[in-house]
Amino acid sequence: AMISLRSIIFILTLFANISAYTHTPCNRFTRPQFQHPNCFVPPLSPTLLLTSASFLYAHDAATGYISCNSISPGEISSSYSKNQVGGVGEQLNHGVRAFDLRMHLLRNGSMVFHHGVISIPVGLETVVEEVLAWCELHPTELVLLLHSDLTYQNGTGTDLYTEEGYGNVGTNAMAEVYNRLGVPYHHCRDVYG
Repeated sequence: AMISLRSIIFILTLFANISAYTHTPCNRFTRPQFQHPNCFVPPLSPTLLLTSASFLYAHDAATGYISCNSISPGEISSSYSKNQVGGVGEQLNHGVRAFDLRMHLLRNGSMVFHHGVISIPVGLETVVEEVLAWCELHPTELVLLLHSDLTYQNGTGTDLYTEEGYGNVGTNAMAEVYNRLGVPYHHCRDVYG
């Protein structure tokens, strides 16, 4: 069954009333991202399917937290893993509305990010809090936090880079973070059945 954008907004319960807006600032860096002059984004039709909507999407969004100021061996490989500039708040300010977040569940139960074998020591709670703070200032915006490439550490400390076996342990840990912050967490199966 097809789900309309309005239904998704209701399901996410994060944001409502998508309306037209002009991105600020509209400068030489942001202007090329928009099809309309002056960085204008027209209102979305309430019947538009989420799968038909266009979003500026940040691949491996958490790599924006990687610092390239160090020349230690770990940082050298980390700098080659960096796909984005700035944290999610800065990316939101530059027009990103959908984020590819690749979670890594540590043995202690905390959730951090990764890009392949590179661990990004920023917690899911930090990122969600940053998004919530931005959304309080922009209450008519729809922001999608999409999780992929879920990984975990096993009991011996070996990193397992597979979604197999991750099962409910990872999704439960993510749901716990979202629920603690008052944000409903919806698994894909909740949306698609």
